[in-house]
Amino acid sequence: MPVPYTPPEFVPPERTDTAWDGPERRSRDPVDRLGRSLNRLCLEAADPYEIVANLEALGYNSVSAVRRVGATDKFALGEALFARTPKSRPRATPVRAADRDLASPLAMVAALAATLVLGTAAAQIPWAPVLFVLVWSQAAATLVSRAHGDLGPEGARDVLSVAVRFGVAGVVLSAAATAFTPAALASATLWLAVAALLWNRRPRLAVTVPVLSLVALGVGNGTDAPPADVHGFVIVLATLAIVPTLAHGARSAGSWIVRRAGTLVAPVLYGVGQAVLIVAILERAPQGADVLAGALLLVAILALSRTMFVRFKAHLTRRLWTDTEPAAFARATRSALLLYVGAYLLPVAVAALWVAVAGPQAWAYHWTAFALYGVCLALAVVSLTFADARTPAVTFLAAGAAALFLPVLLVCAGLAATQLALLLARSRRFEPYAVHLL
Repeated sequence: MPVPYTPPEFVPPERTDTAWDGPERRSRDPVDRLGRSLNRLCLEAADPYEIVANLEALGYNSVSAVRRVGATDKFALGEALFARTPKSRPRATPVRAADRDLASPLAMVAALAATLVLGTAAAQIPWAPVLFVLVWSQAAATLVSRAHGDLGPEGARDVLSVAVRFGVAGVVLSAAATAFTPAALASATLWLAVAALLWNRRPRLAVTVPVLSLVALGVGNGTDAPPADVHGFVIVLATLAIVPTLAHGARSAGSWIVRRAGTLVAPVLYGVGQAVLIVAILERAPQGADVLAGALLLVAILALSRTMFVRFKAHLTRRLWTDTEPAAFARATRSALLLYVGAYLLPVAVAALWVAVAGPQAWAYHWTAFALYGVCLALAVVSLTFADARTPAVTFLAAGAAALFLPVLLVCAGLAATQLALLLARSRRFEPYAVHLL
């Protein structure tokens, strides 16, 4: 239910000055006086934006009101109050700390490189276990994220343990149901281990496991060791890395997962759509196409996507404070979305220009396909952030079905265009954007 707004404790500066007739030793700077009036708010604010929100509620929302205290705008005033006030508790900056996280992209790069080596070593690798992990990861990520909010860190570890057990069982069953090869099982187990270790906040181990696997594969290729032995080493290494997670007590996580099962429909459909598109991109490639450049581009897109999205949201949040009309914010949202998508489409433009000048290239198909796939993922993240899980699920599933009959590049371009059109149309709905941004 909605929580009513509670204004901060506020004593107008002029009252504090007249209530004391003795010698005044405190600063008479207008910003300092205002800070004393908002003493508790300034002491406990997590960031300047929290102070700005309360300043607006107290009437400091016009240029004249802000300039009376010598500030240029409300954001500068909020930052000045935040900077001048001593801290009553540590003011952490989790977003900036997360932005410096290199473990996830490094782990993905190493795992993808190992997967490419495994796929090259095998004459025909069945992708069923790897694709199961892709679908499983969407459902597991949703469960772990919700568990942190509902059950806390310890409960989230219980849920992760159950999810990883289910993932291991699914990988084994999917490998047994298809033409079993150690290469397929090694790839799936490696990705499952990387995901579980990152969710369990074991970043160093999440990087170490795929790096050691890649080293083992390189040594095996250089020494003519039996491929089955090398693949078996990767399977054992990845399995040992997740043994502590598997052994973690589940307690009441099972009943909580059952109650939350309904929330998994959209993530599972989203994952199935992703998996079918990946299969279509790989299986319907032209003869002699080189996948390496496109795969590395996809890893770069995944590695940079979080930073790009954080900047996109920060821009919209600032516009939310500065725009005075919903229509103006809607226009800013549409412009930001177009620039956001334009940044992801730069690799497509580069490939098109290169082919136009130098002729057909072996790397161009996978490069373009994975670039368009990255655009689709980026737009899906925007929808998911604004609490719209159905649009990515439905559009990706429809695109996956269409990719079975239509050219893959055309399907990926159509998927990106559809998602962008829906987001642009929904940008008129000012209130949901405001709620989720704040």
